[in-house]
Formats: sequence, C-alpha cells, structure tokens
Amino acid sequence: PAEIIPAVVIMLFAGVRPDYLNGELSRLTWSDIRLARRIIRLDGAITKTGNSRTVEISNNLAAWLEPHAQATGKIIESPGRFRKLWECARQDAGLYEGWPHDGTRNSFVTYHVARHGDEYKTCAQSGHDVTTLRRHYKDLADTEDAKAYFGITPATIADTTSIARAQAS
Repeated sequence: PAEIIPAVVIMLFAGVRPDYLNGELSRLTWSDIRLARRIIRLDGAITKTGNSRTVEISNNLAAWLEPHAQATGKIIESPGRFRKLWECARQDAGLYEGWPHDGTRNSFVTYHVARHGDEYKTCAQSGHDVTTLRRHYKDLADTEDAKAYFGITPATIADTTSIARAQAS
C-alpha cells in the first residue's frame, strides 16, 4: 500500500532500524528527511545508540520518497496499522516466512559497503563499528549486486509488475 512505501524504502535504502513500535523508524519525522539536501538526519534521541548520524539519500531512495514527501508529521502515523500492512505486503510477496530480524537494515549495510567499498562511510551512516561491519556485512555482496539493489526504483518495480501480470495472463 502507498501509505507504507516511505517507511519501507527508508528501512531498505537508508538502513533506519525497523523497530516500528518504539524504535528509530517510529520516531522519524518528515522534518528529519531533507530531500533537497539528500540526507536523513537521525538525532541521538531517535537512534538506538543515542548517537546522531546522517544517512545520504541515494538516487533510488529519492525517487521513492519524492511522491510521498510531506513537510511535517511522522513517517509512521500508526505503528499498529503499519505493522499489519507491512506483514500483509510481505505475505503477498511470499516473503513472510523466515523474514530475518532487521533484514531491511542488514540489506542496506551489506549493499552499501559493497557499493562504496568504504567501511568507514558505511559505519558512519549505519551507526555500526568497524568490527561489527567486518564480522557481519563485509564481502557478502559484490558491486554488481549492490548496483542492482540501489537500482530498485518505482519504475523498475512497475516494469517487473507489468511483466509478471503479462506472464500470468
């Protein structure tokens, strides 16, 4: 559903922790997202660690957010409704069973370090330390995988959906 797109793409392409009941995502507001400057600013009051961080908005994330952008308000207005819609979306996509805890965030970190090849840049944007990054994320994806991941845009999803519909008929 369109109402959950901003939250989902922020989890996927900005690595914001997906705890939508009382975590980073639930505290994030549209005023924290600065599309014109291409950054998301997570104040220490928002983050799990209490440390502020700034995440760059990638081209694909900007493409997803721009149609939904608002001047004010929370990204998730109703955590309970978001959780239900997010679960339904994953079920519809066949991705519900075995969905890993923090899977969206883990994907962001894995593909970000592969794309940029800069552990410290990824650490700064994810809030991880280098030891954690190396132990859990580095070398799990290559640059082509990362290019494909950060190439997921509304247009590529629309193309995939229309292809799937054509094949089903």
